[in-house]
Amino acid sequence: MENKKEMRSWLDDMNLDHPLVIAGPCSAETEEQVLKIAHELKDTDVNYYRAGISET
Repeated sequence: MENKKEMRSWLDDMNLDHPLVIAGPCSAETEEQVLKIAHELKDTDVNYYRAGISET
């Protein structure tokens, strides 16, 4: 897929003064883990928080 300016307008609209940062655990093992990491990232440059979840 070709990287077109129209496709990145959402990123430009954020007007970030740093690179886009997505953080979180590779695997969300417990609710406590997810919340602990979220609180630790609260005052950082992270723009999006994500966690991998798989069925067991």
